[in-house]
Amino acid sequence: MESAYEKLSEALFEVEMQPPSFAVFSNVTGEAVSTLPEIRRTLQDQVTGTVRWLDCMQGIVDRGCDSLLNWTGWRAGGIIERTNKDVRRFR
Repeated sequence: MESAYEKLSEALFEVEMQPPSFAVFSNVTGEAVSTLPEIRRTLQDQVTGTVRWLDCMQGIVDRGCDSLLNWTGWRAGGIIERTNKDVRRFR
């Protein structure tokens, strides 16, 4: 995976990016990232890193999200309901 990690690093520097206008959460850190260097680094780190999905979801809830839209086959909505009773899930 290390070679994929390096190749992605090179590709990410070739892609034109703009700073996000909304919160973007990293699966690797579980936290919001906002600068282009942070975004590039955390995207690259996803190649070899552990996914911190519950931390991402908690960060979204902590920022005031109280509702999520669920689509057919998306099992994550059920996990959110079980881990945070204050979040409504619309199906």
